Amino acid sequence: LYSKAHFHEFVIQVPFSSEKLLKKMASKKIQGGFNLTPYYPELGNAILVCVTETKTDADLFCYLKALSETIEECI
Repeated sequence: LYSKAHFHEFVIQVPFSSEKLLKKMASKKIQGGFNLTPYYPELGNAILVCVTETKTDADLFCYLKALSETIEECI
């Protein structure tokens, strides 16, 4: 959503309900992020994603795969 530099956290927008995406991710046992929509409705269907040094490359690839699959399921 924002093009400026970020550290550990960033915001993504999805073209459908953030809540729906996060519930589907949770059903895959993946914490997809934090739904910002109730707090910042002006951002639309926005999700805050946090990635720290505790996550491995394998963790990140797993997250991206699940996110991609979930987006495909929801569209």
